[in-house]
Order: sequence, then C-alpha cells, then structure tokens
Amino acid sequence: FLSQHFDGNNFPEDWSIVGDGTEYWTMSESDMAGGEPNEMQLLHYPQYTGTTRIVSPYVDMSEITMASVSFKHYPMFLGEHPHQIGIATSSDNGENWNTAWTDSIFTNYELYNEKHLIVTQDFGKDSVLFCFFFTGSNKYVSAWFFDEFDFNSIEYASDAEIVGVGTKEQYVFGDVSVPFTLRNTGAETITSFEASYVFENQEVVTEIFNTEIVAFAEKSFTFTIPTSLIPGRYSLIVNLNSVNGNTSATDEFETDLSVELASIQRIPMIEHFSSSTCRPCVSMNNQMREFENANPGKYTYTKYPANWPSSGDPYYTAESEQRIDYYNVSSVPDVFIDGFINDYEFSEEAFQEEYNEKSYVDVKGAFTVSGDKIYVLADVLPYMNISNATAYVSVNEKETTGNVGSNGEKSFHHIMMKMLPDAAGTPLEIEAGSITRLYFEQDLSSTFVEEMSDLEVSIWIQDNETKKISNSHFLYEYTEHPYPVENLHVENGVATWNLPEKGNPLSYNVFVNGEFAGNTSNLGFEFGENESYIVVGVEAVYENEKISVRKIQTTKNNLKVIENQVVKYNIYPNPTNGNIIVSGDNLNEIRVYNICGQEIISVKANSENVSLDISSFSAGIYMVKIVDKQNVTSVKKIIKN
Repeated sequence: FLSQHFDGNNFPEDWSIVGDGTEYWTMSESDMAGGEPNEMQLLHYPQYTGTTRIVSPYVDMSEITMASVSFKHYPMFLGEHPHQIGIATSSDNGENWNTAWTDSIFTNYELYNEKHLIVTQDFGKDSVLFCFFFTGSNKYVSAWFFDEFDFNSIEYASDAEIVGVGTKEQYVFGDVSVPFTLRNTGAETITSFEASYVFENQEVVTEIFNTEIVAFAEKSFTFTIPTSLIPGRYSLIVNLNSVNGNTSATDEFETDLSVELASIQRIPMIEHFSSSTCRPCVSMNNQMREFENANPGKYTYTKYPANWPSSGDPYYTAESEQRIDYYNVSSVPDVFIDGFINDYEFSEEAFQEEYNEKSYVDVKGAFTVSGDKIYVLADVLPYMNISNATAYVSVNEKETTGNVGSNGEKSFHHIMMKMLPDAAGTPLEIEAGSITRLYFEQDLSSTFVEEMSDLEVSIWIQDNETKKISNSHFLYEYTEHPYPVENLHVENGVATWNLPEKGNPLSYNVFVNGEFAGNTSNLGFEFGENESYIVVGVEAVYENEKISVRKIQTTKNNLKVIENQVVKYNIYPNPTNGNIIVSGDNLNEIRVYNICGQEIISVKANSENVSLDISSFSAGIYMVKIVDKQNVTSVKKIIKN
C-alpha cells in the first residue's frame, strides 16, 4: 500500500523531510544500499544532534490492522555513538509519532535488508502518515544509505511467498530435484505448508513440509521426489497450496531452466587486483597464500598489478588497466571469485560454494616454451550451448622477486605478464558437445618476465553480460597438449573411439550418465544399457596425470528401463585427512580410484562399516565405487586434504 525507492533524480514531491531539516539528506546516484540507483543518503555535514524524519503522504489504513515493512541500508561510521533508526506512524498530522520498529545496533560497512512486522495504534484509521527516522548525531556517521522502502498489508496471520526456485539455471539430465525458498509473510510462525511443482508435460509432484519459520524469516527446502528429465529447455512452476492449513495462503513461482548433457568439476577463477604501493595489500597477499596452501589444485589464479594508490609498481601494464576497467575496480586490494566480488574481502566460504557448484564447460590445455617464446594450445568443450562468452588467457609468472614498491614486499605471486591474444580475449560461440581449439604463439621478450622457467597459464570462460565465469584451469606446464579421443561412438551398451589426433595416452576414463564407470587402456568399453537415455564421456589420460577434455556422446535405446536401485550408504568424513568410513547395508566390494582413473584400493566388505586408510594419498579428488551383493554400483567423490 506504500512504496518509495527514490529512483528519480529529485526527492519525491509527495514525500517530505521534517525535524532537523532537509540539509542532512541528499539524493545520491549510488547503489550502496543494494537497490537500483538512486537512493537516500544521510550526510556527515552539517553536524547535528536530534531526530530527522522522511515522511510519506497520507495513507488510508482504515481496513488494515497489520502490515510489514522492508527496506535496505548500508551504514558507514566514523566511530561509536548512540543512534537509532526506525519506522513510526502518526494519525494527528505528525504532532505525535508512534514507533512501529526501531534498532540501534549495526555493523560498519555491512548491507542490511530489513523485514519487520509492524502495528501501531494508528492502524485502522483513515489518514495515517508513515515515516523513517534517524535519532542521534551525524558527527560519527561518514554516510548512511537507504533505499527500497515497501509497506505491505498482511491479509492472513498465516501466509507465505515463494521467493526463489533453484540455485542455478542448469541441471544435468536424469533425476532433477527442485529446491525452493519460502518467506513467512504472515504474523504467525509457519509449522507446516503444502507445495507442489510441475515441469511442462510432466506429472505434478505435491508434498507437505513440516518446519518452523518465524515471521519474515526465510528457509530453503527441496522436494524429496525428483522428476526424470532428458536434455532440453523446460518451464517449471512451483505452487504454494496452503500454510498452516490456510488454503487461502497461496503463491506461484514460474521459471525456465536448462537440462544439460553432462557436468564437470568447477575450478573457480580468482582474479586479484593488487599493487606494490598498497600497504593493505600485504595482509591480503598473506591471506591468499594461506588459502592456496590449504586448497591445492582447486583454483586458478591471476593477479593484476595496479598503478595506484601511487605509481611505481613495475609490473603494471595497459592490459592490467583493461581488467581494472572491466570490473570497475576503484581500490586495491580487490579479489573476485568467478567474476564476482565478495564485499572487498576474500571469503573461503564463497570460494567453496563456487567449487561445489557444477560446471557445464570443460577446458584443458598445455603450453611449451622455446627461448623467449611461449606456445599455448587449449580445448574448450561445453556441455551446453555457449554464446556471448569470451575465453581469456593469461600468462603469469609464478613468483616475481625484482619488484620494488613502498609496501615492503619483494616477492609477488601469479603476476600477469601478458594476455593472449590481448585483454579483449577470444569470443566464443559453441554448440554443446563441440570443441573449440585455441592456439597462441607469443614472444615474451618485451614483457616483465624474469624467468621463462617460472611461468603458468590461466584460462577461463566468462559471460560478457553477467561476468559469471563458467570454468577455468591452469594449463599443464612445459608439456605437450593432452589431445582428446576421436570419433566417440555409443551403441548397444558399448562405447568405442579412435586414438587422439596426437599423443600417446596411457589409458582412458569412461563416464556413464555422469558417473565414473571405469578406466581402460582399450579403445572401447562395455557398460550395458539399463536406461532409455545414455550419455557417455571419455577422457584421455596421459603421463603425469594429464587429462584431456571429456568427449561426450549420447544415445537412446529401446531396451526396457530397469527400475533404479539405490545403494544406501554414507562416506565420512568428507573431506578427510586420513581414514574414511564407508557404511551401508549389503556392501560387497569397495574400490578407490585417483583422478586419472587408476585403481589404488580394492577391498571386500565384511561388515556394514568399512574403514579405509588414505592418509598416505596425495591431496586431491578421488572416486569411491561401492558394489553391493546384487552387483549394483554407486560412485561418490571424496576430497583428501
């Protein structure tokens, strides 16, 4: 019934500022509070102590007895000082104000998204003013930004809305589970609700959820019954049917999603903006070194030297400046994970979220060096159609020692020396399952490279519009390119392929419907068919654990579909530093494979809990295959720290 987002260039005419005057507020073109520009800003000058109010036009509240308010704000304090912000109402033309909500405890430089239940003695009257107020002194406030004020009537004590469906736009074909987020928009705690979902041309799935969600809180859920889907584009509708038995509390959320051929491990891309003239950059560099030591093999990295806060970083280049402009970086240090900044800090949690999210683009390659020249060859193989994307390639020096700056550091890591072919990258338009091969030859004699034997090459695939990075990789160093298999063919439960264009693979990893099926040195693999839609992937494995991109092929068959049997088991702890325990009913055999598909443990299960010692294994990813007594297999990924 009332909304003000301050998106215009001037203060809205039907609103007013009362109390200590308009000079303490300004319309800012910023978006610090998280909404669209513009927004309201509380100023540091002129200084005052008192109460200032932003007041709404009159609202007819005669039929509204309960409401909610939501708004966003971002405080920037200069010191500790008592102050309050709040929402109040008045039904006597502002002579008396009745507080509906107030708070005084906020963290500096944190974005707040307030949602509160409000009710005052003015509700039920036909002429009511609403206000947002600040009480205290602005002497200790550098700036405070406010935006997106929304007031909504509450029709039912038990009510809710669906505020999100899914965590991504892509899924891998097969059994697709549907996650969603529910927000309590009523006054009562939600203890149960009924919801349903349906993909186009599929059956409706309905479930009852028992829970506890207090007023205006949000909680995420996942339907326990999945729907089996083949690759394609689908519309998905999720319905809220009732809340606490109230069948009038309904909502609907519709979205589109894509079901893809396959997925691959995501390697998050870290882009770090720093400078040898920046003193705060020292602590960030130390933090990042600790992160690297704790996460070997799980990231790709490029660091761009900036020419400020003062000039003097000898590794600064025009290509660094282009990446600075690409992200609109205004200060260092700044760290981006897969194209997104995390509030000017590096977050291990944000990194792990990215690492655990599936990727639908495989990218692998290698480089060699001769004299001052570097030769780079890389394959990009998407499992979804790619458009409006760019492949960026960065030649870095792992460690520079000749840097001179004002922050006391002499050694820097992952320093970008040259981008290939340049900072604009290589535009990509690729159909799912097709390979694009990138080749670069670059003379590095005019760059700042100190040692040609100390290079690394980062490659990442980035959406030009959202800046989201779909996957990345360090290319294999000082070695030949890992060429993929040729002419992969799948028919009647057998996959066959030809030798790669070049190179001598030691063996091949085979994946069926995304699960590791085995490793073979042959040019064929029999897997048997028990499903109507099959996706087979094959990787060529070379010396020193080099792996090619995973070629994929699909087939449909007319064999009877066997009902899926599920091996119920747990593997813990995961990640692990030493032992793992595999537990479950009907266990027969357990095998562990390294990332190259080589079997390194094979044991017969003699109980429902089998302990395996992997403390001597190198850190990295391993596959555990469990075979039950009916010869049904399941595969799970584990991480050894």
